[in-house]
Amino acid sequence: MLNNILNIEGATILSKSEQRVIKGGDTCYLRVTVGEESEIFMVSTNDANADCVTIREAGADRCQYDCGFDGFTADWLLQVQ
Repeated sequence: MLNNILNIEGATILSKSEQRVIKGGDTCYLRVTVGEESEIFMVSTNDANADCVTIREAGADRCQYDCGFDGFTADWLLQVQ
């Protein structure tokens, strides 16, 4: 099966170090606000909404997300792109 996969154009075997950095999921930006301060984080996630729920439960006042699968559209992302 591996040989069949490697016959696909552009397929390669990743090195051990490359395999360690793969996180899976979509690239998303999370904007976390506590009080008057906001921070923007780039994350790789399968469920940005669940991540924001966890962040809110940990004490953040607000958590917003924008993910690449549908194109980045949030106005607040203009400051990091």
